[in-house]
Amino acid sequence: MDTSIIILGVIAIIAIIYFIYSQSQNTKNKNTERQLIDTYSENGKQWVNYMCSLFDTGQTYPFPDSTADLRNSVEELYEKKFNISLEPNQHGIKYTAMQRDMGLNLDSSWRDLTVTSEEYRKNAFAEDLSMALANRFSYEYLPISYENETDTLKKYGLNIDSDEKLYYRSIKIDWYEEKVIGGNIQYNGFRVKSGRSIGFNTGNVTYFKQDITSFVLLDRGDLYITDKRVIFIGNQSRQNRTIKINDILELTMYFDGVLLGKSNGKQPLIFVPNYSSSLIPRDNLACIVRVLNRLLSGNQDEDLRTK
Repeated sequence: MDTSIIILGVIAIIAIIYFIYSQSQNTKNKNTERQLIDTYSENGKQWVNYMCSLFDTGQTYPFPDSTADLRNSVEELYEKKFNISLEPNQHGIKYTAMQRDMGLNLDSSWRDLTVTSEEYRKNAFAEDLSMALANRFSYEYLPISYENETDTLKKYGLNIDSDEKLYYRSIKIDWYEEKVIGGNIQYNGFRVKSGRSIGFNTGNVTYFKQDITSFVLLDRGDLYITDKRVIFIGNQSRQNRTIKINDILELTMYFDGVLLGKSNGKQPLIFVPNYSSSLIPRDNLACIVRVLNRLLSGNQDEDLRTK
């Protein structure tokens, strides 16, 4: 039998197994969401459902006042949604009143509980969602903080140029590359040209493996994004994969990865595997895409809230 046919068959079987596993995990996550949401107050249920909707579709908080403080804006959105007024504390902060209205703990005592307890899970679930949405907002609109050459070498053992800035780092990232095996290819994803404005609503974006190209896993490791390069250092091979920011022509976004479009060479796929124990899916991909988009647009140091 033709070796290429056998390889295609194996790839197809792996893809089917992965699809079935992903669907079972998605169903499990949705069931967990439903169980946790039932533990909040009525307003809390609606608000957590709202945060889930934003999270699942790749969006962040739609603040009406783009120049507002992030925390105060969340509380203002909450007040507007339920047509209520939250009582501020002595410092003018309404966070505690919002927690009370949602049916959450008013202190951090829940952190000392076992991670499997209902009280821990409902507080952690709401907090994780809110923090993920806030991180998306920061990477999308605020000046992105960075680390210089000295800090990068001291903290991560990574050598970068003296005038280079590290804007993002993430661990446990899978790096795939194309491997041509014959046939025709079509990419099914949300494609954005370098420097163009981008929308982050990825609710209908899915990822399909194609006949021609198998995205072969090279290694799992650490991802670094600077103003000059995308750098990947594998855990097993310890070999660098480097792509210049200026060589990226487009981003193709998928539900669980982003394809870096280049004019030459194999196109890499950055894939973010999930943590099995987390209450919400890892949100590193949303941050990676936002950072890359800001770098490609050249506005990573600007405050975009007023624009």
